[in-house]
Amino acid sequence: MSKTDFDRISDIASRVYNYDTGGMPGDGAQTEEKYMLRLDWNINEQHDASVIYNFYDGIEDRASDSDSNEFEFANHFYRKGSESETITLKLSSQWNSALSTDLFVSRNTMDDSQVTVGPLDFAEFQIRLGSDVVYLGADDSRQANSLNTESDFMKFTAEYLWQDHVI
Repeated sequence: MSKTDFDRISDIASRVYNYDTGGMPGDGAQTEEKYMLRLDWNINEQHDASVIYNFYDGIEDRASDSDSNEFEFANHFYRKGSESETITLKLSSQWNSALSTDLFVSRNTMDDSQVTVGPLDFAEFQIRLGSDVVYLGADDSRQANSLNTESDFMKFTAEYLWQDHVI
């Protein structure tokens, strides 16, 4: 898209529809914050425990329509975000020379979002300039996208040595 077309579309959007296109899109900026904390405890010679905490929070600006013949103003982009938290507990025990057990328990919560950058009250428009397409307005499919999950996982294993066999 030429600078003349860019300026003309921005001017009409502002003057006629009172809409700010957001201008040129950014470079897909990404921010993230992540932490991990691990605590190991040797309870005694037979038992060991570990607790692991993981946290992630990140946002990335993404193009909604990005074929080589398409141009999006900044307000047509969307922000892909995710916040995740996981807590894990592992307990390993050697009860005697023949019997050992492992208990693994984990809980994860994740809030995943996709939020349009532009105002939600201005629809998506496609403007054709020859074989090129210019997108104006909020992304057409991100307004209500949200995925929130909680998952629990538990695993218990036992190993018993009997003669030449592992049970």
